[in-house]
Amino acid sequence: MTTVAALLLVAQAAGPWTVTPDTPTVGDTVIVWRVFVQATSARVRPLAGTAVLEPLNDPVAVAARGGVIVRYAVALFAPGRHALPMPDVDVLQPGGVSETVPGDTAWVPVSAVLPPGDTLPPPRPSLGPLPRGERRVFPVAVLVGAALSASAAWWRVRRRRGPRVGPPPPSHAPADAPLDRWLAAGEARAVAAVAADRLRRAIGRVEPRAHCALSGDEVLAVLREAQPDWPLDDIAATLGALERARYAPAIPADLMGLVEQAAALAQQCQTVDARSSSAGPRESDIEHRASPS
Repeated sequence: MTTVAALLLVAQAAGPWTVTPDTPTVGDTVIVWRVFVQATSARVRPLAGTAVLEPLNDPVAVAARGGVIVRYAVALFAPGRHALPMPDVDVLQPGGVSETVPGDTAWVPVSAVLPPGDTLPPPRPSLGPLPRGERRVFPVAVLVGAALSASAAWWRVRRRRGPRVGPPPPSHAPADAPLDRWLAAGEARAVAAVAADRLRRAIGRVEPRAHCALSGDEVLAVLREAQPDWPLDDIAATLGALERARYAPAIPADLMGLVEQAAALAQQCQTVDARSSSAGPRESDIEHRASPS
């Protein structure tokens, strides 16, 4: 018995389309084939895919002795007995006659891979509330007591030691400015201002009424009244020259001479101040203090 005759017998027993394997499972490759006897060739149409059916490749028509075999390779993704509507096939007979054979229906039984029913385990019940730890007040009380005891001990030690002696306050006495270096650096106006300020302060220490807030003319008026025996002409000339040097350029040699003259006058004022302090208050100071304000 030839191969085509055997296929024909199988096709007649199982219907127009045959399924291989007989009992496929979900996802297996299934071959759906049919034998057309006494046909020289066949033109096949593609199979439409669905949500369950997926064609794996194009259909194939193989010529054999005594007929043509048409095969479809598909995969199915749902268990059960599925009815596949097969497309029509154009068959060419030996005498040159073309015939369209209806596709009919192919029945494919598909077995499930998973066992029936729900394979997932049932959800577990929720756990109960977690117990809270026991709160103890004793450790906190111990820590607070230790902190208070340490603070009290530190306060007693500090009280026994007494207050800390800090560093002496900084002296506000102005330092002597290096006028010679300032003059060499070209700061003639600053040198004149410092020399005039030193002379005014020396005069103010001897005669408080001639303080630095007064102008030069007011200082000389106070000195003419309180210290008529001083070299008032030299003081007036020196203060005037230094005042002019603050706002006009001066020759360094001349300015240095004014600085030395102002220092000599300031030293003279300090000498007079020392003598007056050892001799007691002057009559002019007593009259000034006794006069009503």
